[in-house]
Amino acid sequence: MTCPSSPFCGRPQPGHHRPQRLTEGDLIIGKEGLSAIGTLIERHSRIVRLLRLPRRDGATVRRALTERLKDLLPGLLRSITWDQGTEMARHGEVTAALGVPVYFCNSRSPWQRGSKGASVACQVDGTT
Repeated sequence: MTCPSSPFCGRPQPGHHRPQRLTEGDLIIGKEGLSAIGTLIERHSRIVRLLRLPRRDGATVRRALTERLKDLLPGLLRSITWDQGTEMARHGEVTAALGVPVYFCNSRSPWQRGSKGASVACQVDGTT
């Protein structure tokens, strides 16, 4: 799935008015795809927020994202970067509800969400 409205390549580069407080998100899929947990990692503070997801469809992820992030103080959430999974099919509704852009990584480019990859790897390895 490609979401051309906010591709990763449209995100400002460091030092060129790139907003701080970038949040990276993804899903951890359970055995046989029957369960999922959404992960949100704020790149500056490294705070991790988890999303309880009874299903991994677009409506469920949108609802969980907006509920989990609506309590943040203004300025603490400037953008969300996600992979190109179908769970973000309703990214426009997330942007409207939270007032922040949603960017999407290029295919097979995990370094574009470096904080998320490193944090999940440490949790799986048990090093944190």
